[in-house]
Amino acid sequence: IGERREKKIPAMDFKIEKGYPIPAVRSKYPFAQMDIGDSFEVADSKGITAAQAAYHYAARSKTKFISRSSAGKTRIWRVG
Repeated sequence: IGERREKKIPAMDFKIEKGYPIPAVRSKYPFAQMDIGDSFEVADSKGITAAQAAYHYAARSKTKFISRSSAGKTRIWRVG
């Protein structure tokens, strides 16, 4: 009891490289181009996915979005 065992982690060799550009962030939704009051519509089958993407984009970019579903479509607005 009370005996500590240290985990031995195997050493890994990494090759550090310079000069590789970071790829641009791609998004299937136009969040970055939207101004406050702008909106876009997606089919209701993609509505939850688009709303989740808006939530995650908003958390990273300090913006706000809301979504509403009606008549088989989901609309997402930028509100902040």
